[in-house]
Amino acid sequence: MGAPWEAYGGTATEGVPSGPWDAYRAPSQQGHPTKVTVTPDKYQQAAQEEDKAIGGADAGFTRRLAHGATLGADTTVLAGLETPLEMIKRGTLNPAEAYKYAKAREDLIMNKSRENTGLAGTLTEALGGGISAGGLANAGVTAGRYLPQGASLLQRAGASALDAAGIGGVSGAMEGNGLAERGENAVYEAARAVAKLEHFDFGIAPHALLGSPTLNVGTIAGGLNINSVPDEARIGIDIRTVAGQDHAALHATLAGLLGPRVELEPILDVGSVYTDPADPWVAEVFEIMAPILNLKPEPRSVSYFTDAAALRPAYGNPPTVILGPGEPQMAHQTDEYCVADRIRQAVQAYGEIIGRWCL
Repeated sequence: MGAPWEAYGGTATEGVPSGPWDAYRAPSQQGHPTKVTVTPDKYQQAAQEEDKAIGGADAGFTRRLAHGATLGADTTVLAGLETPLEMIKRGTLNPAEAYKYAKAREDLIMNKSRENTGLAGTLTEALGGGISAGGLANAGVTAGRYLPQGASLLQRAGASALDAAGIGGVSGAMEGNGLAERGENAVYEAARAVAKLEHFDFGIAPHALLGSPTLNVGTIAGGLNINSVPDEARIGIDIRTVAGQDHAALHATLAGLLGPRVELEPILDVGSVYTDPADPWVAEVFEIMAPILNLKPEPRSVSYFTDAAALRPAYGNPPTVILGPGEPQMAHQTDEYCVADRIRQAVQAYGEIIGRWCL
């Protein structure tokens, strides 16, 4: 926490004026972020389980060198060679089905090698590709072989471009055939989930003070690189509920909407902070604040996070107000500050509240 009153900073809900005491509101709407993961298909799950069972397959520079040298065909070739064994292991007479299990495992190993080796591995893979391309050139397997003697610079450049396109096409086809042939693209699945969430209807009437709950998709990420089909994608959802909402029921509703291929994983699950403004303690706090502010406080709500969400349950859910001297619009800013006069007012207010209720 950057400052004593940081927990009280935030953006006021629409239609509510901001000011030094803007945070003085009995209720507060509370965030409910959620992570959504598109689950792997059965072939990928089987590959992950096998990898875990053997303690992780060896995946490093050697594999990346081989991948480059074969122009990306190594995973396809190895999967083909392993298909008969997979047929026995899986108890199937369908070689296409067995091949998908083998290919998922080889794709997993290849992806792990990329993660383990980083940029150095990319250079190693490029070196392997360069060696193969050079070998093809030495063997005369190039477009330049068919150029006439005395070909112009433009013709030679065109032949070189055709060679590069051919090598790139083979490599791209080998890279892309892993998940594409199974029709599983996690980013597409995530995009469909986002589209469903854009106009999600909570199906409840607005709260008298907190208003309506909100849902926002704030982040989306997926895939390892642009030339392979992503097997996982994640979106980050921020849900801000209002008093009386059942989070378990909301979770079930979202799961039903998004379907079985989407896994919901809550990151933080806390209820909204709300106390009825008619509560005797809240009414007395309002009474104490009136002469300090030279105006009668009105109950309002805010949509930011407050430590009260964690503290209230620990103290038996006592009546709660959010009361602090900070400038909400300054929260988390580089030049965040509190006005000295407001701090003195806060000291006076807290002293009177403690004096009436705790001494």
